[in-house]
Amino acid sequence: MALKNNLYIFGARGSGLKVLQCVLDENLYNVVGFIDDDPSLLGKEFCGIPVIGNRELLLEALGYLKLVVIAVGDPQARFDIVKYLKYAPSVYFPTIEHPSAQISEFSIIDEGNVFCQNVVIQPGVEIGTHCLFNISAAVGPLAKVGNFCTVNSHSFIASESEISDLCYIGMGSKIMQKIKIGERCIVGANTFVNRNLAPNKTYVGNPARAI
Repeated sequence: MALKNNLYIFGARGSGLKVLQCVLDENLYNVVGFIDDDPSLLGKEFCGIPVIGNRELLLEALGYLKLVVIAVGDPQARFDIVKYLKYAPSVYFPTIEHPSAQISEFSIIDEGNVFCQNVVIQPGVEIGTHCLFNISAAVGPLAKVGNFCTVNSHSFIASESEISDLCYIGMGSKIMQKIKIGERCIVGANTFVNRNLAPNKTYVGNPARAI
């Protein structure tokens, strides 16, 4: 049996455990431990996996190759972590795909993404870096999702829509065809989006309205 590469999961507790299950089911990596900046978590275990240190540990860790998956739901926090780590020697961000996820071979996907259970990515979709697609999220044909986005459970992004960088799409949200969502938007849970959304705002309701 071939040896598995070691993998660090950045972020314990909620999102970290979701990603841990994806990694275990994918069965391609050996999880070394959780990395978390909360000092109160150091030494604790989640599902038998210890929290072994904060982000500085990854800069100090020995070894030629350090594989890291960012399990943090907040897009800006994920961006800041990657910005910090990208100057570390030999850090690589693999994409994690749960075996139940349906990822079209005709999609274009960059590094560091996470696709949880039952995610559907249809043909022609383009996805940037370090996005998190939670359980049963779906993206329709020819849609685009930028960098550092979070698409939560049971959300649907319809065909040819465009989600800009650092957006947070709440669980159960529905985004109609050919909609453009501006950078750093927050779309609340169960929001119905039938028009373009301006950047840097929070939207809720049916139809979506800014708050």
